[in-house]
Parts: sequence; C-alpha cells; structure tokens
Amino acid sequence: MGAIGPLGAIVVGIAAGVLSAWRRGSAIDRASTSLALAFYAFPTQFLGLMLLILLIVQFAIWAHASSVAQATAEEALAAARVRQPG
Repeated sequence: MGAIGPLGAIVVGIAAGVLSAWRRGSAIDRASTSLALAFYAFPTQFLGLMLLILLIVQFAIWAHASSVAQATAEEALAAARVRQPG
C-alpha cells in the first residue's frame, strides 16, 4: 500500500516529462514544468496540512486521534488557523 503513491508519482512524472520533451515550448511543457517546480519548492509538511484541511472541509471527514474527540470541520479550521499579531 505504501508503494502506490511513489509508483503513481513516477508514472505521472515520466508521462509529463515525455510530453514536455515531445512538445517543447508548448503550454503542456510550461504547465508541467511550473507544477513540478512549485511542488518541488513547497514544504512537504505544509502541503500535507493543507490537503488534510481540504479533505476535512470538502468531504466532511473528521480527524481522529486517540485522546481527542471528533472535531467538526469548523473546529479543525479554527485550530489550524495561524493567528496574526496585532
């Protein structure tokens, strides 16, 4: 089960690379290069947190922890918000 994600990433990455090389300078090339650069530069932990919040909000999936009761989507968003000073 843990190999499905990396295997999917390899397949998608190779396909995007072949399309980019085949259609050099096209919109597909620019889009795949931009997406690859953005995901490479993005911190993994932050991306995981944002995807988790997206899943909680969009699909009403509640996060479970052994010592924490079920939280609603609003409570999860309130807990994840970064408070700005001032």
